[in-house]
Amino acid sequence: MAKKIKKILEEKNGYEVLLTRDGDVSLALEERTAIANTKEADLFLSIHVNAHPEETIRGVETFYLNLATHTEAMRVAALENATSTHNMSEMQDILSELMQNEKINESSQLAEFVQHNMITGLKKTK
Repeated sequence: MAKKIKKILEEKNGYEVLLTRDGDVSLALEERTAIANTKEADLFLSIHVNAHPEETIRGVETFYLNLATHTEAMRVAALENATSTHNMSEMQDILSELMQNEKINESSQLAEFVQHNMITGLKKTK
């Protein structure tokens, strides 16, 4: 999916797109964000394709930059990002600085756009 999105963004929109990985390998969130920061990326998009053993269970999730405000939200964020809740609290401090600017709003708008288009596209293909 990431490779398809990369192609669309480059060919149709003229964006420069860098992938933090090009295969099905695990890479910690810290490593992925370090790559993005080193390349001075304007946008960091993390795509996760989840599965469920029951074929009738379906759905799409879109996450965006935000602060987890309670223990359960931090636990889920740590699980999704393959890190510890201790590391998540350190990340909270970094994210707090970002909250002071438009990044949260921009992330929310992008997430809404992605979620809407994923659902619309999936409805067309069932």
